[in-house]
Amino acid sequence: MRHNVELPELDRYRDYLRGHLRDHHFPQLSDNKFIEARVEDAYDRFITERLQGRGVSVATELSYRTLLDGFYVSPMT
Repeated sequence: MRHNVELPELDRYRDYLRGHLRDHHFPQLSDNKFIEARVEDAYDRFITERLQGRGVSVATELSYRTLLDGFYVSPMT
């Protein structure tokens, strides 16, 4: 889902993902479309989990798993 309003939560996801990609030398760091898609997916996951009754901490953890899916350890480290 594309969000027309800029939310502080999106900035937190964006900053975290960019930092992770930078620190672990992933080439996707320069791919803004990839980053924006991941940020949207993570936020959507958070909202979905909250709507299903999960607590904030659980929904947050699951959203960060979505954000970093497949990008835990860089092949370059």
